[in-house]
Amino acid sequence: SDQPKGAAVSSPDRGRPGTVVAGFTVTEAPEQTPGFVAGLRPGDIITAYDGEIVASDISYKYAREQRSRAGAREAELTVHRGGQVIRLSVPTGLLGFDGFDCTDLMDRINTAYFAGNVTEAERLLTEGLASKALGHAEELVGRIWLIPDDTTPVEEARRDSLLNELGSMCLTSDLPGFAQTYFYRRGHFVAAAALNRRYLALDPDNVSVRLNLALCEAIANRFDQADRDVHMVLDREDAGVSPYGYGVACTICGYVEFGRKNYKQSARYFHDAVELTNPVDDWRLQNRYLVAAANVGLPAFRAARDHVVSIEPSGSSFVSWNAKVLECYALAVAGNREEAIQIAHCFPRALPPGLLFELRTFPEGADVVARWDSLWP
Repeated sequence: SDQPKGAAVSSPDRGRPGTVVAGFTVTEAPEQTPGFVAGLRPGDIITAYDGEIVASDISYKYAREQRSRAGAREAELTVHRGGQVIRLSVPTGLLGFDGFDCTDLMDRINTAYFAGNVTEAERLLTEGLASKALGHAEELVGRIWLIPDDTTPVEEARRDSLLNELGSMCLTSDLPGFAQTYFYRRGHFVAAAALNRRYLALDPDNVSVRLNLALCEAIANRFDQADRDVHMVLDREDAGVSPYGYGVACTICGYVEFGRKNYKQSARYFHDAVELTNPVDDWRLQNRYLVAAANVGLPAFRAARDHVVSIEPSGSSFVSWNAKVLECYALAVAGNREEAIQIAHCFPRALPPGLLFELRTFPEGADVVARWDSLWP
């Protein structure tokens, strides 16, 4: 399997105080698997594959596939174990272990980018490459991250070129996982869609990947594409969609109708999506649901708010702040400015960064920010 699990953590480096090992940490290596037989053990940190830097799951798989395609039958792993460096000779191909990335550098790059500090993101990427804390696969991913979803044709072509290079040197079966882990979860929906689409070229009937593609397209405001892809699933006689999958389809349809300003229908779809998927902490869905309902009317907003609050843990930050911001928006849209001011002034004027970023990704969100700002002197 050679699959990633868990979150990024730091691990002590090879005897150099104050540094960390960037690599792919082995969590499970069952007996009789090729990795175990070759000497891999849980806790090992793989830092190179035949001399190619391994800084994460994606660079490990990238290097592994390069060697396999070159016709090599064996490869050398550089492994850090208990403060020592060892080298293992392993067969190319799958080794049958599970693991996780053990550096947070890529997350820091992405965080800087979404905080609007592109210069800092570029600096971290450049320094990571220079110090060999990142490999070529991470370079490709990082450079894709630095291209906004909504960009110029020239930058779109550059992103396509980077994605083609990344996709061409990976197993097709790895593409949906890469799309989800490195792009969708990190907020880069056009890139995630591209990798899912590449996979579907070889497996067009995969319902899960087709829905993931449509979801990425919908969030990226490519509504016609999303509508086409979700109905390629829903319109099949033998769709075989699970209740959860149908909930994802409702989410996609909710985004599509929202983008087309059919707010009442959008709110209905989002209602069903919440019922079927229980999207705790999916603030993107929740925000669109509440904004759609606010544009239907105050009763619709209050019903949607109560629906969202019912699935969130007691005292969550969404309930205590985001929902109140959107309640003020609903009141302002309905003309109840004074009531909106009273609620708004119980909170800081500066909106939560995550909410502010999300609101800037769709036109109605800009209206939310403008109306919120208008409630302050």
